[in-house]
Amino acid sequence: VATVDVRITTVAGTSPITTSDHFVYAGTPAVTSVSPSSGTSAGGSSVTVKGTGFTAVEAVTFGSVTGTAVKVTSAKQLTVTTPGHAVGTVDVQVATPGGTSVRVTADHYSFTLPPVTGVTAKPGATSVLLSWINPKGAAVAGVMIRRAAGKIPPSSRTQGTLVTSTGPTAASYTD
Repeated sequence: VATVDVRITTVAGTSPITTSDHFVYAGTPAVTSVSPSSGTSAGGSSVTVKGTGFTAVEAVTFGSVTGTAVKVTSAKQLTVTTPGHAVGTVDVQVATPGGTSVRVTADHYSFTLPPVTGVTAKPGATSVLLSWINPKGAAVAGVMIRRAAGKIPPSSRTQGTLVTSTGPTAASYTD
């Protein structure tokens, strides 16, 4: 941000410098940190962005998707609500009349899968009915459960038989 004097020059001369001829030039904003630096792909998380040049902010984007509820708290800090976005890491950029912040490592935000919720288990005589609510989002293909035959649990995350459900809730699986 810089203040300059606007002067007019004609054949009759140049206008004098006065306080009423000031023009404030807003430079390009810069992002120096994003906190937190990750959240779910469902969006709706509040994020604090720090940097410089946050005057007359026009938009805050996460990759190519615009955030909402932008609140500028100072020329060096703002808060924004994340949009829904595909899983992955994106640049958070701030746009002002002076330009758009340059992509830097400090502006990275990672969208992660939302958690599985509503998990219940109902044991039966020969099976266990597992139910859950799959997270919503384009990147969610289903929920995977690994099980071992009989009563012995798997000894690692990759041992056992894979059970997959891609519906809104899961169905039972019987040995």
